[in-house]
Amino acid sequence: MEGLNSWSRSRRSGRRGNPFNCAGQDEMGVKMKNADTKIVIVVIGVLVLYLANLFLVEGFLFEKGLTIPMESVNYENIKIRALGDIAGMCVIPVIIVVLCWRRLSVLRLSLALLKICSVLILSLLIFWFLHADYSIRGTYKILFYTFLIGFCEEFIFRGYAYNLLAPIHRKGAILISGVFFGMGHAVLPIVHGQLPLEKAVIAILSTIGGGIVAGYFFIYLEERSRTLLVPILIHAILDYSYKWYGLAITICVCAYFFVSHKREAVNCSVISGRE
Repeated sequence: MEGLNSWSRSRRSGRRGNPFNCAGQDEMGVKMKNADTKIVIVVIGVLVLYLANLFLVEGFLFEKGLTIPMESVNYENIKIRALGDIAGMCVIPVIIVVLCWRRLSVLRLSLALLKICSVLILSLLIFWFLHADYSIRGTYKILFYTFLIGFCEEFIFRGYAYNLLAPIHRKGAILISGVFFGMGHAVLPIVHGQLPLEKAVIAILSTIGGGIVAGYFFIYLEERSRTLLVPILIHAILDYSYKWYGLAITICVCAYFFVSHKREAVNCSVISGRE
């Protein structure tokens, strides 16, 4: 996408040039500022488009009487449920992947920390067995929380929005991605509850704080693991958890990254001290 391409170009070109050429530096600074502004506009536009698409799809399904609760999924209606979920949550992420597949490393879609990711995937499978629902509904449930919720939400709000905005302004990136992440959780209550405008605004505002806090937590996991796969899997584990097991696994993973980060900091200080 244009925002991703200009981000890569601006970061590559931002450190070139003669340091004694003040006019050149000023011109380069203006270009980088314009590029950054363009990236912010594009990212916010994509987030608005994602929420608008989700709202329109859910509204259409509700109006036509095609809304199917998860607990009512069966062989007869799973196609409608799956198509609605894919249309509402996957269309924009898939378009981004197709347009930017050569620069997916910028979005941190890498196969790093395979051991931890393997343990998290195994945890999801264990949850599936513990839930003991091997019907089409139970199978769709784990796929829904892993791919449609875990992957799509983490990709659009952290992989795309946060990772493109963070080099420009990290705190702003946390707020913007968190605000839209929270707003996304107000779509279903608004549509299914047929809320009037004033109540819809209240519902949106009530989700923003939680969206920022939860978003920052997933950002922490992404930055510590250096891959988007960890927050994707943790997100799925928390949503699909069996009893308190998902929370326990999440705490263990956070503790692991916290200790690892401390060790890296100590090792770096020792190496710098020797030098």
